[in-house]
Amino acid sequence: MGKVLSAFTAKAIEAAKEVTLTERISRGLRLVAGKSARTWVYRYDWEARQRQVTLGSWPTMGIAEARRRFAELKAGRKSGLDPAAVIGGLKLPPTARATVEELCKSFITEHVEKSRNSKGATEARRLFAKRVFPVLGERIAESITVPDAVAFLTGVRNESLASARVLRGELRGVWRHALEAGRVTGGNPFSDIMKGRLPQIRRKRYLDDSELRQWFSWLPTSSISSDVQDALQIILRTACRPGEVIGLSWSAVDLGSGVLTLHQTKADAPRTVVLPDAAIDILQRRRQGAEVGAQWVFPSPLPGRHMRQHALVWAVSKYRHEILIPEWTSHDLRRTARTGMARLGVSDAVGEAALGHIKGGVAGTYDLHRYQVEVGEALALWSRHLDTLCTNNVVALRGGK
Repeated sequence: MGKVLSAFTAKAIEAAKEVTLTERISRGLRLVAGKSARTWVYRYDWEARQRQVTLGSWPTMGIAEARRRFAELKAGRKSGLDPAAVIGGLKLPPTARATVEELCKSFITEHVEKSRNSKGATEARRLFAKRVFPVLGERIAESITVPDAVAFLTGVRNESLASARVLRGELRGVWRHALEAGRVTGGNPFSDIMKGRLPQIRRKRYLDDSELRQWFSWLPTSSISSDVQDALQIILRTACRPGEVIGLSWSAVDLGSGVLTLHQTKADAPRTVVLPDAAIDILQRRRQGAEVGAQWVFPSPLPGRHMRQHALVWAVSKYRHEILIPEWTSHDLRRTARTGMARLGVSDAVGEAALGHIKGGVAGTYDLHRYQVEVGEALALWSRHLDTLCTNNVVALRGGK
């Protein structure tokens, strides 16, 4: 009798009796459980016959070691080596021994760190460490098949569709980079897979004027910290990305001229934002309350760092139930600003420039105007409109707890 698991776990193995366990991500690797003994085996096809070799016994050979040994033998079989002969003492070819984790780390140091900004590289490292290394990291890269890739992405999709979409592209790039460097041979298991099964869900939430009135009335008395309140206000009034706002350094802010300069942006193009008066008021207050020599506008409790974007997301998700408006996020405030400016008559070109979007196609080639002055005027118009929605403008800008 057999039982298929999404992944081997110590708990499942210890509970198994008189059953053969397999896992979706390591097809061919089996754990044969008797009444007391549990043995790792690799079942495979060789010369039109089905064969089986013993890898070791549980718990002497753990899950990670069993996966590694299985992956090595599977990669060797693809290179023409019979696993039974390998068990007998033959060596695997060097290219067959590169692990997925090794390929990912090479991709980051040789490609990502050279072609992306520091925030993009940090996010790639975080995603690989969180999603890829625990599941595929120790697998021999050449043992990964298309079904393996699909099974892995399906597991990620069940937890986070957005992460699965990003990882499909990242791992496709990892394999392309490794193939070009000669670290692996064969095909790219992440190329052209799961088409239509990882759709991009475009969020369309924004706050209308009625909701904004409630939001301004609630924010100063909410449980959200004053730091997060100020960050949310600046996002709403400048249409900047949440990550751009919390990552602001004081060296990028010129309060005398009323501008801030964003050096690291998602579009990888520095831009200058002419600030509306309300945003300047918030920054002046924060500057006056900051420590001498402070580096960050929104410092982290950890020395030398700015507030993490996760702290912003966490605060909103934890306390937004205090206000009776439908679910909203910090990024929805940016969409609210863009929608509100359009409603006030701001042109598409200026509205997109306010978001820091880069024009595409022919327009992006020939229209190189940055609309800095026009964006400043649009943000001032939008901020004045927001002021009319505040029940108490002074309190709303002062922040809460």
